Amino acid sequence: MAPRVVLDSNIWVSAYITPKDNCARIVRAVTAGRFSGIISGYILGEVDRALSKKSLRKPYRIEHSDSRLYLSLIRSRLEIVIPSEVSFALRDPADSLVLGTALAGNATYLVTGDRDLLDDPNLLSWMRERGVLIVSPGEFNLD
Repeated sequence: MAPRVVLDSNIWVSAYITPKDNCARIVRAVTAGRFSGIISGYILGEVDRALSKKSLRKPYRIEHSDSRLYLSLIRSRLEIVIPSEVSFALRDPADSLVLGTALAGNATYLVTGDRDLLDDPNLLSWMRERGVLIVSPGEFNLD
């Protein structure tokens, strides 16, 4: 059985704007079914909001219709879950919805570039106890 993976919104956005980077390779592997991809409405909304910002649209020439197709692809290829409640005190309370997505989806991995999640040893341990490894794109093994 393929590992279950949640990609944080920053991974999806990075993959969209830089299609040759490591995040893009991870996204291609997940959307191709090499891993069981899990997402929530919250993460989808974060991706949509980021790709709708003028600060990204202009320099990366993001067309609204193209970002809509990208979101449709994600919705069609991934399992959508409702985030579980998270009882861990976080600097950014919105991160609880990302962690809750991983917990609700019984994820093996949460791949993120968010330093708040990656640099907190207590959080890493707390999630590991629940079966989820929080890793950066560089730490995620595509093999």
